[in-house]
Amino acid sequence: MMEFINDFLYQYKYVSKLAYGLLFFSLGFSVFLHSRNFSRLILAKSLPWLGGFGLLTALYEWLEVVIPLQTLVHGLSDQTVLLIFQQLILGLSLSSLFQFGIELLRPFSSQYRWVRLVPTFILIIWLFGPFIIGFSLIPDIKDWVSFTAGTAARFICLPASVIATVGLIHQQRRQIKPMKLPFIDTMVRFAAGGLAAY
Repeated sequence: MMEFINDFLYQYKYVSKLAYGLLFFSLGFSVFLHSRNFSRLILAKSLPWLGGFGLLTALYEWLEVVIPLQTLVHGLSDQTVLLIFQQLILGLSLSSLFQFGIELLRPFSSQYRWVRLVPTFILIIWLFGPFIIGFSLIPDIKDWVSFTAGTAARFICLPASVIATVGLIHQQRRQIKPMKLPFIDTMVRFAAGGLAAY
């Protein structure tokens, strides 16, 4: 049974990548359409960061399909440029999720305002470390992609999903629950669970 599932997923991996990208695109686009800058809710003011995460993740997933097609048409040198661009998109995407989580933890006292810069600081460290220095030290582009994606998952994605989950739960208890809207309360908890699983 497992062999059948593995064969099925391998044969249709590009279709699943397209569908996965479409899911994130739908998330990002709908969040941007429904963002309310005039709202007093911190959750509503933080939504553009979540929308950016959705759109950038969709682009990252779609590049998983475009890069092999581009390589077939134009050759290996174009693949290198696209793989570098894809990894940059991954870092920006995960930093958007991280910033979303940080924004949900507001308001900060004056001595903790620097916390809002943590996602940018981590992105810069990732760019100079695994991204730039790793590119110069790792000769094979496929190994470099695996290395940068792995370090992004551990050093950006993991804290980003934890912070976003904690931030959503914080806002759910602080602003959503007192409004006594059970449907929205439940949806925010489901969203927190989804981010925890991510």
